[in-house]
Amino acid sequence: MLTLTNRLLTEGDTQTPSVTTGQTQPATTGPSSPKGSSAELYTSSDRINGQSTSSNSSTESYSPSDGVTESTQSHRCSTLSPTSFEASKEIPGKFIFTFLAVNCTDPTTKIFIGTKFSDVGASGNISFPLIDTPNITFSLNPGSGETFDVPSFAVPSEKALNQKVNTSVVIASDERVVVYGHQRCRGSGNYRATAFRVRRTEALGTEYWVITHQSKGTSQVGVVATRNNTNICINGVFINKTTTLHKYETFYFGGLYDLTGTYIAADKPIFVIAGNSADKSPYPDTTYKDSFNKCLPPVKDWGKHFTLVPFPPQSQPFTAKILSSHDNCTLEYVYGTGSRLSVSLSKGEVKVLNSSTVLNIHSSEGILLAQFSKDRREQTIYRNPSMVLTPPLGDAERNEFIFPVFRLSADNRDERSYITIWLPPASNILLDNKNVSWNEIGEGTNGYRIVQANLSSSGFHIIHSNKNITAVVNGIGHHKYYSYALQ
Repeated sequence: MLTLTNRLLTEGDTQTPSVTTGQTQPATTGPSSPKGSSAELYTSSDRINGQSTSSNSSTESYSPSDGVTESTQSHRCSTLSPTSFEASKEIPGKFIFTFLAVNCTDPTTKIFIGTKFSDVGASGNISFPLIDTPNITFSLNPGSGETFDVPSFAVPSEKALNQKVNTSVVIASDERVVVYGHQRCRGSGNYRATAFRVRRTEALGTEYWVITHQSKGTSQVGVVATRNNTNICINGVFINKTTTLHKYETFYFGGLYDLTGTYIAADKPIFVIAGNSADKSPYPDTTYKDSFNKCLPPVKDWGKHFTLVPFPPQSQPFTAKILSSHDNCTLEYVYGTGSRLSVSLSKGEVKVLNSSTVLNIHSSEGILLAQFSKDRREQTIYRNPSMVLTPPLGDAERNEFIFPVFRLSADNRDERSYITIWLPPASNILLDNKNVSWNEIGEGTNGYRIVQANLSSSGFHIIHSNKNITAVVNGIGHHKYYSYALQ
């Protein structure tokens, strides 16, 4: 069992990494943390130098060759007791995060920032605190959003795996905003695209488990410190490491193996993102590969009730991975065909389910659940894999969303976009302040309806409902596919 020493740290701590222009190992000492206005909007001077259930479904557990043991891992990390910190200093409109590598010759990285509410505007900036580059400022009218280009040197390279990198991004705003990241490849034959929502700093935690997929490409994870002297312990089949990160530093790790089931504990809030730079679908003989990266929720925010639906278009089959952070976690899952199964998971155990119909999942404890699209063999141009962290039912906190649809190619070729919404009973919904025709694609538990509609191929949209809802956006192009849940 590891014992890590904690101490009280505040925004005034003096150990901070120095500024750099590349992906080199950052220094561990430097001037004090940057100071900003009451909204902490940074300026340049602030920067510092198993078993089949039916023909449509199956279930399995991982074997060690898949990268995750079938039962509880022997964790060398204890759950670190969080160090006291002044939570009141966290700004509601602040984000600290990193992108992951996308494996291609000509990648592009973008950030979408939208107002969280349709009647409130927002102003702020995007900064790269460990890289000597100018800030990007933004000013949003109420109910609007804008997309910004991210410089390539603010994205890690796979060559920098398993070390600290200086690729953190900080977004600060005077009002609440929503933030989404997007990456794609522009070169001919480079069929990659991913999108993810970014968790704001006040929604981060200190305990995480990794969930991702790897049948090709590089499985990768980025961990970003939000405070100085953050002690971090990482334990999994392929990595056992303790490290200390200072504010804005990123530990970037991974390899040619599945990191699902890796446990990460810290004594201060951290940001964690996981994915794959160029994976194949769960059918490994697929020719085309795609990237997917997702911000992971801390254990404290895991859910217990989920309804999964096939990926659009045409109800494509999917694989679901379920990870438990507790022993004796009871899972019950019911397929659309009526098949019902119940299993018990141990701490750190991963269960894999395959389905082509609606799948309802209930758990006695909070679980981490990821859904992966399968090879679209009968659709020549829509074959790449995708990953989404399907939001749990009953945990919806909002009834209004401003969200982006990202372009996947310069000529907009073969692009389609969809939104899938989980509607509670007696709810109604408007898309861009209009009534639209919704396609009923399934029914969840407790009277939930699952509906879907097409979206325009780029720009942003606004969803309004009289009740709190959850939703997922899918963007599909020529051998490219991305999915993300709304925030």
